[in-house]
Amino acid sequence: MKIKLILPVIIPAFIIFFSCSKELAVAIIVEDNIDQTVKNNFIADLNKIDSAIKIKEPGINKIYDKDIKIYLVSSFSENRFFSTSSQARKPDNLDQIAEHNIIIDEKFYAPSSIFFDSALSASYNDIIENKYKIKPLDEISLPEKAIAVEGLYPDDHNYPLKVKTEAIFVNYKNKGKKSEKIEKIILSLEEIANVNLVQEKITWISFTGDIMPGRGVSRLLSSDNGLKKVFNDTLEILQKSDIAIGNLEGAVTNKSEKLEKSFNFKFDPSVLVYLKEAGFKYLYVTNNHSFDYGEEGFIDTLLNFKKANIATSGAGADITEAIAP
Repeated sequence: MKIKLILPVIIPAFIIFFSCSKELAVAIIVEDNIDQTVKNNFIADLNKIDSAIKIKEPGINKIYDKDIKIYLVSSFSENRFFSTSSQARKPDNLDQIAEHNIIIDEKFYAPSSIFFDSALSASYNDIIENKYKIKPLDEISLPEKAIAVEGLYPDDHNYPLKVKTEAIFVNYKNKGKKSEKIEKIILSLEEIANVNLVQEKITWISFTGDIMPGRGVSRLLSSDNGLKKVFNDTLEILQKSDIAIGNLEGAVTNKSEKLEKSFNFKFDPSVLVYLKEAGFKYLYVTNNHSFDYGEEGFIDTLLNFKKANIATSGAGADITEAIAP
């Protein structure tokens, strides 16, 4: 009798757990008019925040209706007169379907003209008719100059040629953990934007020619409303400037011993108080009248400048001081 022995075969079972979370894919849809540097910086920021994000771009990847989308859109602050280029990639109802907006870049533009053009401002019609080339303000340099728009300058709150670029998030809500992840990414992007979006500071510098507050001008300055009497309608321009620069033709001294020459100019130190009040923060003394009252008068001038907190350069009590910036 044969006995069949059936031995149980035990096959070890390995249970492999795969992550149930799918890769987070985000479609970046960029308008044709977007500065490529802005786009590249935005994508780089996304990758720094979460290197696992899969970024999809139209024309490179298949974009589905269900995908989370970020539209990068630029617009001028005054759209009645200035339109950006092709808007074909932006849906007409973007304002309605947008779930979150972040301003990621702001840039000033200005009409550009040759430096010796007498025009100081362009009209809206000038720009619409392409009389002037519109360029980023930080790219305009000599022999070109930037001019105003309808008398408005970039630091005026209603200046029309300020371009704002926004990242507009669409279709990311109500997606569970994906939504939570996008919300964290948005917070990080907003922190980056707050650091990067430092308002461009426009520095106004005014230059004048020779200043010679002698022959009764110093007395006029010290009279009632003296600054207005002397500087007239230039006073407001000087006082609003960040830096006003002039060439002071004479010595600021009470010394009486003067050099032998046809004309000698000197001013009481009190005149610097009025010039400072007029807006002057820097005065040249590298001219043919700074030594009218000799070396002592010249040294007095430098000391009085320091007392009045008015800067100068190219001159000093010795060569080291004279060549210092």
